[in-house]
Amino acid sequence: MLRSAALSLVLATGLLTGGCANTLSQAQLAYDNGDYETAEDLYKQTIAEGDEVDSEIAKEELFEMHMEQAKELKGKAKRQEEHYRKALTLDPSNGEAREGLAQSLVALFRHDEALQIVKDGLGSGTCKGCERMYAVMLIQRADNQAASENWAGAEADYAAACEYLPDPAVELSLARAQLAQAKVAEASATLKKTAPMISVDSAGLRQLYLELRRAVVLALLAEDKADQADELLDVAPQGVSGEEQLGLSIEVAMEFSRLGKPAEALSRMQALVGAADAGRLRISDARKAELRDRVADLLAARAALSLANGDLPGARVDIDEALKMRPTNSRAQLQNVLLLAGEGKVSAAKLQLSKVGKKVVGRSQVDAILRAAEVQGLIASGRVPDARRELDAAKAIDADVPEIHVAEAEILAQTAVTGLSKADVKSLQAGLITYPAEPTRVGEALSEIAWARKAISGQGDKYPYRGANTIKRMQTLEDTLRKYYPFEVEFQSKPAAVLVISGKGGAATSVKVEGSGVSSTVQAPANGNGEVEVATPGPVTLTVGGASKAFLAEPYTKVHLTL
Repeated sequence: MLRSAALSLVLATGLLTGGCANTLSQAQLAYDNGDYETAEDLYKQTIAEGDEVDSEIAKEELFEMHMEQAKELKGKAKRQEEHYRKALTLDPSNGEAREGLAQSLVALFRHDEALQIVKDGLGSGTCKGCERMYAVMLIQRADNQAASENWAGAEADYAAACEYLPDPAVELSLARAQLAQAKVAEASATLKKTAPMISVDSAGLRQLYLELRRAVVLALLAEDKADQADELLDVAPQGVSGEEQLGLSIEVAMEFSRLGKPAEALSRMQALVGAADAGRLRISDARKAELRDRVADLLAARAALSLANGDLPGARVDIDEALKMRPTNSRAQLQNVLLLAGEGKVSAAKLQLSKVGKKVVGRSQVDAILRAAEVQGLIASGRVPDARRELDAAKAIDADVPEIHVAEAEILAQTAVTGLSKADVKSLQAGLITYPAEPTRVGEALSEIAWARKAISGQGDKYPYRGANTIKRMQTLEDTLRKYYPFEVEFQSKPAAVLVISGKGGAATSVKVEGSGVSSTVQAPANGNGEVEVATPGPVTLTVGGASKAFLAEPYTKVHLTL
């Protein structure tokens, strides 16, 4: 024991004969008897008396006494703190005392003080455990900050901890804190650094790495940093299988599709198929089939856009490649039905549709689109009643297909308004609309086009089934009708007509509306409008400033009139 060795030194040098030595011996006696309070006072007195040898012995033994007391007080952190502080004051370079003090402060939840105590000992060279303890305490504080979403503070502490204690778990926590602050490039760099640190048997860390890598790769793509995303995608810890790598590669490819870059998505997926076929990507046959289905889906999606815009040759190239890639892909099969119809091969289209299972997703929509496509040809050949019957059959399958509403518009534009007297026809022909012949249901036709356009917009570019030339058909018909029907028309679900009236140039106006069960004066304020509902649609007369014009209020329409 240190105190016994010091006492032997005192006896050997004969220093117990003086008063100073007498004080030291009294301190030692009190220490041996467990009278620590008296011993501490006597040791301090010895130190104060200034004898170099006795003073040094007193310091060492007093230090030892405080350390022993601190250790004996396990579980009593406050009293431990007092003794460790006293010990550290006597020997500031002692690592054991510093660590003990820090641990007692942590037990008292005074983490910042504990951290500073350990930090002060880092440069001493005598506190062997300080670096690890400092890192551990930084990690604990970082974890607390992460839990409260103080990501900047968590990042700083995790980064500082990694300098003293390189550890893959801490590095991953650092990457998470960086990602939470949208520091995507920094998170990517941290993950690249971490991957080699994860051992092959660290399944939990490997899974966490893959989850974080996925989030960072997708974030990089969102920032249009595809090259950086690819670099990170190629970095993986030991033990990551080809299947696991493939999963994110597929997701990345499909993310390009979501971001409006279908060509890039398709190119990446085709490259994966090529790698699998060449044996460079070791995956199961089931996984290969999934890859081929994904590529076929992407080709079919691009074909859908081509079909809608009337690019039938482009659609044919993609559909043929999709069916070659995956002959059983239902999306490609259904797109082929629509394409055959667009190419004028209606019988072949019907035959192909009959080979597709009736429960296949999208089959009913394609059947309805196919029937709606026939309407245009029947109208062109003057068989409007047959066109109506075909359209009714399509509606019975799926009335919400936009192509059905386009076909409906084509029929309505050709359909004369019934129940009009000769006087009505004459006044309407001289009214707001300059019909090329007898009045037809033009307003209704335009409302159906408006419905279809809104539906197509809502479905988005990625909607898989679109009839050939659908967009072109809508635009061509609308352009034709707009030559004599200039007013904006909206679709409304009830069979009434709503007239929205405003003044020319934003001026205030007053319009009297009469006819078809309505007699009302609509006041439209400056830069505003007024409305009137015609519950029983039919001819009405609009009078502004003494001048009157006839107008046909049609069901399911909301017409904006500037008068």
